[in-house]
Amino acid sequence: MAGWISSPLAAVSLTTITALNFFLSGFHLPLLCRRPFSHTTRFADSSFSDEAETNGFPPTDDLISMLCSKVLNLLHRSHSLSVFLDKPRRPVQCNMLMKTLGHHGDASEALRLLRQMKNPNVQCYTTAMDALIRSDRFHEAETIFGEMISSGVAPDSIAYSVLVKLYSSRLKQFDSAHNVIQVMLKRGYEPDVVTYSTMVAGLCCTGKLDEAFSVLNLMLKEKYIPNAHTVTPILQALCTDGRIDFAKELLKTMRSLGCPPDVVSYNVLIHALCKNGDFKEVESILSESTNSGWEPDSVSYNTYISGLSNAGMTVEALKQLDIMLEKALQPTKVTLNILLGILCQLSKVKEVMLLLEKSSEIGIQLDSISYNTVMTRLCNLGEFSAVLKLFADMLKKGVSPDVQTFNIVIMSLSSLLGIVLSKIICSPLNAETI
Repeated sequence: MAGWISSPLAAVSLTTITALNFFLSGFHLPLLCRRPFSHTTRFADSSFSDEAETNGFPPTDDLISMLCSKVLNLLHRSHSLSVFLDKPRRPVQCNMLMKTLGHHGDASEALRLLRQMKNPNVQCYTTAMDALIRSDRFHEAETIFGEMISSGVAPDSIAYSVLVKLYSSRLKQFDSAHNVIQVMLKRGYEPDVVTYSTMVAGLCCTGKLDEAFSVLNLMLKEKYIPNAHTVTPILQALCTDGRIDFAKELLKTMRSLGCPPDVVSYNVLIHALCKNGDFKEVESILSESTNSGWEPDSVSYNTYISGLSNAGMTVEALKQLDIMLEKALQPTKVTLNILLGILCQLSKVKEVMLLLEKSSEIGIQLDSISYNTVMTRLCNLGEFSAVLKLFADMLKKGVSPDVQTFNIVIMSLSSLLGIVLSKIICSPLNAETI
């Protein structure tokens, strides 16, 4: 008897395996469809119910992936994944499972599933490649592509695009990536925007900015309209090199090309401007965002607040929280940690406590790092009783203390004990005795 049968999750595992097998065989999810269960649903000859699809309720890839992910998590915990994967399946079912395994970082199981198949199709080979790339097993991914060719399976545009990603983003072999694109064109497959964007990003990461612009020009020559995802890595590289004026010109060019910058593009520029101390320009960009066709997010303001704080403009930094709330932007843990750091520097204990309370009101659960920042400052100010009170509040809210937390609390207790002993020793009664 297999060892996993005796585990506490064994009963659940057997049920889970049966349920997922049933689902993969074509269960059409009546709850999703909001229709009564139909006895005419076929399970033997369909990967998903034909009835569900003809009625306009096909299960989406995201839903399928989510359900597979949940079940595979349970199988991992019960050590019964191999039992489930050993069952023979059709390529469409294997591909679905391999995608989920790849997203979970389990490339070995995805590869094992590929090896079990008699006749894997191009989708299965491509998914196995992607799973290996996600796990940093780059040369194995390259080998799988070669095996696919040797098996007589012709690569499609997606398989070629994954190979381009491997060469440009991971192995940094840009000549090889360029050669793959040329092969695609010769065989009638046109690289899409994603393929070119991947190559641009890889070139920018290695500082090959001129080559990245060459790829961008090639896209335009081939009548492909780049998107914000394509151009943002170039913006990042320009800002890193301190060529902010050039980056701003590129933003204008993006609009003229029909690919308006998105919030990520602007956040890159905001970060560079803050680092350069150009806060007036940042304020101008944020205030004109709506007219420019984009809206700032929490990252935009976190970057701005951090920049203001580092420049000593603490009052202006604190104002940004109110502006965020006025714009119905939810502050994040990062936002509050930056603001807590500012208030602690200013020794504004009352405001720190109010901000901690406010964090609970807006639904943000701070961690031990946040509390340690505040308690350290309180300790430095000699507010040892406040440290202990904050420690109790931390435990009450379910925040787990770490080693640094306990060190701060022990130091506070020691200091309080020293104060009490000093008062006892120095009291009039003890003074007379001495």
